[in-house]
Amino acid sequence: MSESSQAIPPDGRAATGDRDRLAEAEESVAALAAEYPNWVGQEIARARDVLGDRAGNLSPDETGRLFGVVHDIKGQGGSFGYPLISEIAGMLCGLLRADPVAEPRRDVCLAHLEALSLVAEHRIAGTGGAAGQALVTRLRDLSSSP
Repeated sequence: MSESSQAIPPDGRAATGDRDRLAEAEESVAALAAEYPNWVGQEIARARDVLGDRAGNLSPDETGRLFGVVHDIKGQGGSFGYPLISEIAGMLCGLLRADPVAEPRRDVCLAHLEALSLVAEHRIAGTGGAAGQALVTRLRDLSSSP
């Protein structure tokens, strides 16, 4: 059995080497988390590029490309201490896959991207408290309006 695949000793204590590797991994994740708002800002810009600047609903191709970018953002947010980003991105993913026949409204998608930008730019970690939940409520209301 290799050193990296050995079981934790019966007394529950990890070997010193394992603790060192774990500490290094935690430091790496913390460094990535500190840079996440900048990194996700680039992903949000990619999503905006998919939307373009014309009015109207999204085409099926645009919907698929936007879903791919936003789904990645959804998966990353919680991992780096930004569950509000994951929640907003998850709401947008839900809109994009809700009805394959209906074309999602560009203005509603843009509102979600603006909200994501706001959270990232202001480094609003966690759930965002009352303001974060008010933002989520407003996006839900906007999403359900015709």
